[in-house]
Amino acid sequence: NWKYEEALKMADQTFTFKYVCKEVAAMNNLLLTFMGRPKTESGGSGY
Repeated sequence: NWKYEEALKMADQTFTFKYVCKEVAAMNNLLLTFMGRPKTESGGSGY
């Protein structure tokens, strides 16, 4: 769960979270994106 923090601290935590997730995905030969709608032919949730 994310709690409210100072803007800079929250930005650092968010960047770290995204970086770690992408690195774990890359180690498993996967591509992770945080885009809201990665494919135009599908809905925003990916389905």
